[in-house]
Amino acid sequence: MDVATRWNSTYLMLETAIRYRRAFGCLAIRDKNYVHCPSSDEWKRAEKMCEFLKPFYVMTNLISGSSYPTSNHYFMQIWKIECLLRENANSDDLTIKDMSLTMMKKFSKYWDHYRDILAIGAILDPRMKFETIRFCYSKINHSTCEDKIKVLKDNMYKLFEEYDKLNPNESNNSSSQVSPPTQLASFTNDEPVMDAFDEYVDYFSQHVNDTGRSELDLYLYEGNLHPNFFDKLDVLSYWRDRRDRYPNLSKMACDVLSIPITTFASEFAFSLGSRVLHLSLLNIKEEKGESLRAYIDRFGTVALKVKYLDYRSIWHYMVNDLLISLFVDDVCMNPLANMNELRQRTAKFMRVEDTRKYKTQAKAAVTLINAGSGKFYDI
Repeated sequence: MDVATRWNSTYLMLETAIRYRRAFGCLAIRDKNYVHCPSSDEWKRAEKMCEFLKPFYVMTNLISGSSYPTSNHYFMQIWKIECLLRENANSDDLTIKDMSLTMMKKFSKYWDHYRDILAIGAILDPRMKFETIRFCYSKINHSTCEDKIKVLKDNMYKLFEEYDKLNPNESNNSSSQVSPPTQLASFTNDEPVMDAFDEYVDYFSQHVNDTGRSELDLYLYEGNLHPNFFDKLDVLSYWRDRRDRYPNLSKMACDVLSIPITTFASEFAFSLGSRVLHLSLLNIKEEKGESLRAYIDRFGTVALKVKYLDYRSIWHYMVNDLLISLFVDDVCMNPLANMNELRQRTAKFMRVEDTRKYKTQAKAAVTLINAGSGKFYDI
């Protein structure tokens, strides 16, 4: 069934209908009342539309699932979407052409801003590095490929320099960070004798350190891992295992690779049914002087009507809507683990707020009593 507010259902409807194309033809022959059987041209158009929508359905499910992949996967998927949009922008089918041009306009608006950071995520995958980026850019526009690579390399080195400034001593010794030479016990009372291999290790450490190359230089200089032999590589484990050799670069890699491309599940990405309600949550701003309890009551009235709203989304909206307070500081400094924790911490701060309110009211009442009786009472 095709649902107007969920465009992925259009692909699923077409994919299922095409699979039973012959059944529809047989039904038209057997049942004279069935007069809406698609014509041959309509089936061809449905096939084109299904072919056009399928890659977007597959890619959106991949990057917007509940188990988010590391960011090294994002660049290739987004690049593939750009290739598809460019290809279909010249389609003979006017409907697909118009759709592609409209999508390309919106795509470029965001892609130009986030292209470099996603490319850096791909470069930090030892199977890809700059060779993959050069391949992708040359497929889109060969004339601008090298210029984009140069800008990307400059930005990547600038990013690494920020990490290198935090721990400069670690980076200086990272080129070949090895344990001190082991010493073999002597059978006499003389000084221990250094093993021959340890002498080489000591020489190698000094030699590499003298080259003056940074961790990023060394990583890029190393050859790529072959994708066929490392198709299931856990890239985070790869960098964790090499934190001794690349202390600062491994920290940068883990930060970049853990960037989520979206905080919403794919069901929300495809669905427009509750999008208006989601937008309305952005307008529930905390008013000056409003209590946390009053704000939560207003926010909860709208939030209960929204589907697919998890605790991360609620936290995102609340942080943007609330004024600066101890509660906002707490949820920002200590990320939430689940919905129950959100409820508990909200209730805790509401109790604190209520207690302060009651104390303020009590003090005001005592002040009035003192003023009327001429006596002083304290609480």
